[in-house]
Amino acid sequence: MQIYISSYFVIQLIRKWYETADLLFVVLKIFKADC
Repeated sequence: MQIYISSYFVIQLIRKWYETADLLFVVLKIFKADC
């Protein structure tokens, strides 16, 4: 059970990181298009 909880936590962390990276990528694209 402990392994399941920790793996779930890791997955949530990765998903959050991917969302943040996605957001940064979009901002970067908008910034490049602006220049």
